[in-house]
Amino acid sequence: MKKKDLNNNHALRLRNGDIYVVARQSTDCDDVIMQPRSGRWMEFSDFNENLQYIGNKDRDVVEVYRTIWECKEVKELTMKEVEKKFGCKVKIIK
Repeated sequence: MKKKDLNNNHALRLRNGDIYVVARQSTDCDDVIMQPRSGRWMEFSDFNENLQYIGNKDRDVVEVYRTIWECKEVKELTMKEVEKKFGCKVKIIK
């Protein structure tokens, strides 16, 4: 896999064991990889096309994962909240 093949649904494991996620930006910003929990990030420009980190082998990408399932939280709402959201009375049908 090459750097150009990565997109926002990929997670990366570095040689040092750290896990990062790909954050492709708009054309006004640089693409980065980031750790959601710590907030740490690195710019894509720090990696060559073969996903090797320039200047530190411990940060080379050694595995790429693609998100194939995402847990979506079930929202619990009252009828009043549903009616407010839709702006009208709601009737539940089965």
